Amino acid sequence: MKIGVPKEIISQEYRVAINPETAKLLIESSHQLFIQKNAGDGSGYSDQDYESLGCTIVDTPSEVFTNSDLIVKVISVSLLLLDEV
Repeated sequence: MKIGVPKEIISQEYRVAINPETAKLLIESSHQLFIQKNAGDGSGYSDQDYESLGCTIVDTPSEVFTNSDLIVKVISVSLLLLDEV
């Protein structure tokens, strides 16, 4: 399955929906992950942390949504984010 993780946009929300440890398990289970650039920064995870596991880093939320079958977020998808897609 193609799983997408957009960056959280709510003020003071620093978590990321999938950490590198979980990403590794999903990749090992033959899933593809599309992580928005800097999505893990607030939690202390770099894009390189995800790339080194085989995740694809994309620049925009639109790219996350376009490439994914499933979107995973900490906070539910907002109308603001949907407007960007």
